Amino acid sequence: MGVALAASLLVGAGCYAAASPDGSGVGNDAETDEDAEPSEDVSSSGTEPAEDTSDGETASSSADSDDDDDPSDADDDDDPSGDEDPGEEEGDDDDVPDSDDDDDVPEELCAGPNKPKPCVGGEVEGYDCGNVELLSITSTDELGGGRVSDMWGWLHRDRRFAVIVHTNGTAFVEVTDPCNPVMLGMLPQSSSANAIHHDPKVWDGWAFIVSEAQGHGMQVFDLRRLLDVASPQAFEADAHYDGFGSAHNIVIDEETGYGFAVGSGTCSGGLHMLDLHDPLSPTRVGCFSQAGYVHDAQCLIYRGPDTEHADKEICVTFNGGSGKMSVVDVTDKSSPRELSRTGYPKAAYCHQGWFTSDLRYMFVGDELDEGDLVDRTRTLIFDMSDLDEPVLIGEHFGATRATDHNQYVVGDRLYQANDGLGLQVFDTADVSGANLTEVAYLDTLPGKDEGFDGLWSVYPFWPESEVIGASDRNLGLVMVRIVPQVP
Repeated sequence: MGVALAASLLVGAGCYAAASPDGSGVGNDAETDEDAEPSEDVSSSGTEPAEDTSDGETASSSADSDDDDDPSDADDDDDPSGDEDPGEEEGDDDDVPDSDDDDDVPEELCAGPNKPKPCVGGEVEGYDCGNVELLSITSTDELGGGRVSDMWGWLHRDRRFAVIVHTNGTAFVEVTDPCNPVMLGMLPQSSSANAIHHDPKVWDGWAFIVSEAQGHGMQVFDLRRLLDVASPQAFEADAHYDGFGSAHNIVIDEETGYGFAVGSGTCSGGLHMLDLHDPLSPTRVGCFSQAGYVHDAQCLIYRGPDTEHADKEICVTFNGGSGKMSVVDVTDKSSPRELSRTGYPKAAYCHQGWFTSDLRYMFVGDELDEGDLVDRTRTLIFDMSDLDEPVLIGEHFGATRATDHNQYVVGDRLYQANDGLGLQVFDTADVSGANLTEVAYLDTLPGKDEGFDGLWSVYPFWPESEVIGASDRNLGLVMVRIVPQVP
């Protein structure tokens, strides 16, 4: 199963005061059990490529790797995880939390010694904030060192887990009590090269992890191994897929069990399609290369307003430096069909996006437009009611020039990780008018909005949508509670 990690992983795991607002003192730069019931495991998604000539299509046990810190390759996420209600009490409706740690949170949210830190007067522990409580910070050192990139989540019954990646590999942290996180161990990357871009996704109790490190391939890890861990472990992967070497990201349609690696040296950097139903032996089943390099995607069974494509498996891809977004029917993996390819004004690097809950609109971020092309953080809003012809209906501009990164939707809330500006949460009730209203925020890098630093991603898919995780390049794993608003 694994051997105990070095003492550096054992000290202070989950201690709150691990990092200062300016990031000083913080590093810069996750045996199978196939009999477990799938219904008990909830993943989290409700709904420039490195040279690599490898074409293997089955799982193997060896690999080696490459590295790329170019911000234009910044990572992203793409499928939500978590629709099983663990039955925890809902938070109360206090609009502005007081200084008491216990009054404004569900009774059993934080049973351990550390309690939520409320946002008072627009500040919490030195970070600018609004309508949030800071639950905990697990530092990069506690996560196993290395500069943090992406994260995803897993729910097993009433237990909550974070899967967070960094330059050294993948850390697994239990956040059932989000104020008192428990470091369970680390899975080293399957490459000796150093790359910040790693990406995890979760499906049916398994984690699938890719990296831009050359030769890394895809690691497969059975998350049920975490359930009985008593002390931090040094894990090994359960399987390894070497059908590509490096890849920027992995996307999973959690309803169908198909995965889509993007930004690899195969398929011209486009969708490298995988059947994940046998997690120990993923199989390549298709390739979409017509749009060239794909940086990220969202893939799902489509049940939106465009009835022509009802119940088809659709991927919306965000095509990096081409500045375009594609809609692809991947129902037939052997013959995917591009329905549309759409650009937008002042495009620099089409990075990532996410559908609204009704699949009518799409929020898209361009990672490199802030600065020379636009003067503030820009969120593009598309009407997707005709998948064959998406229409840009408006743009939302933030207050600073922070670089946008990953964003996800749960219900009528849009959760954004905007690098130096940190976490922003928006009400999308007036999305048809291309209007977003900020309802909460946490600036994890006070005093520095521009550049490629700060918050990489956010994970809002655990059933209690007020409790979210966020991955910060310098701070590590940040757990936050969004304070419910009084109507």
